[in-house]
Amino acid sequence: MVYLCDIHTKKYSELFCNMSTNYLIVTILCIATPLCQGANQVILTCGGNNEDPIPGPAGPPGKRGPPGMTGPRGLQGVKGDQGANDTWKDAFNRIEAKVELLEKNLQSALETIARLQSTSCKDAKSKGFNNSGFFSLSLPYPYQGYCDMETDGGGWLVVQKRYDGSTDFYRGWDEYERGFGSLTEEFWIGLQLMHKLTAWKPHELRIDLENFDSTKVYAKYSNFSIGSADTFYRLTVGGYSGNAGDWLDYHNQMQYTTKDQDHDERSGSNCAVRYIGAWWYKDCYLSNLNGKYFHEQTTDDKSNIWHTVPRKRSEIKIRPKV
Repeated sequence: MVYLCDIHTKKYSELFCNMSTNYLIVTILCIATPLCQGANQVILTCGGNNEDPIPGPAGPPGKRGPPGMTGPRGLQGVKGDQGANDTWKDAFNRIEAKVELLEKNLQSALETIARLQSTSCKDAKSKGFNNSGFFSLSLPYPYQGYCDMETDGGGWLVVQKRYDGSTDFYRGWDEYERGFGSLTEEFWIGLQLMHKLTAWKPHELRIDLENFDSTKVYAKYSNFSIGSADTFYRLTVGGYSGNAGDWLDYHNQMQYTTKDQDHDERSGSNCAVRYIGAWWYKDCYLSNLNGKYFHEQTTDDKSNIWHTVPRKRSEIKIRPKV
C-alpha cells in the first residue's frame, strides 16, 4: 500500500518504475507515522516503448550571447516629396528620379539574393561577382564577410584588416575566438570561424602588406588551416611564395596566445603581454601582425611587425583551394 501523508508532516519520498505496467510509482512514507491517515496511491506515467516521457519544467533562460560584428550599411531610401509651389516639370523630374532609384535598389536586391546563395567568396566570384564588398555566405554556416574579388584572381575572404589603428587589437581570448571590429573598418573575423572554414575545405592563405613608404608586398601559402578550440587554434601553414619573406613558417604548429591565455613556448612570460598583441607566438615571434599599431615608421618591437618592419596596412585573407 502506498500512503500519502498530511502535507504538514515530515516525509520521506521514494520514486521507482514498475516496468511491467510502465508507470512511475511515487511512494511517500512518513517519519511521523501516527499523523498519516488514509491510503492513497499517486501514479504518474513513466514512459517506455509505447509512450513518450512527460517533459520536465523549462529551465531558466541562458546567458545572452555577445553582440555580433557590425553589418554593412543598408540600401538608400527613396527621397520624400517636395512641398507645394513646384511646377509640373519639377514633379516629373522627382518621379523620374524615384523610378531610377527604385530600379537601382531592385538591382541591388537581386544581387543580394544571389550573394545569399553563395557558399564562399570563391563561389561568388565564379558566379560573376567581380566587385569587392560584403557578402552573406552560407557554408559551413551562415555568416557575413568581406570578399576581395580583385587580388590574385579574387574570391578571397578577408579575415583581418588593419590600416589606421582605429580598432584596438590588444584583446582577450573570447574576443579573438569570436571576432571583433566592423567589416566596414578594421576587424578580426574570429578563430572559431577560421577553424570551421578550414576544416570544411582545404584553404590557401594570402597576406597583403603596405609599408609607410607605400611599398606593397605579399606572402602566399598554398596550405593553411586552423585547429579546433581543443588545440587552442593551432596554426598549420606551408607552401610559401611571394616577395614579403616567409616569416610565418616559424610559427607553424603553434597555438594561439592572448594576454589572458598563454600557449607560447616562452617560459616565465606571456609573449602577447610582452609584445602587446595576440598571435601564434613561439618564443616569441618573427611576425606579429596583431601587435600595437603605430601611425608612422618605428623601431618599436611591440608594433604590428612582419619580420622587422612595422606595417601601415595589413590584410590577411583565405580562399578555398577547390
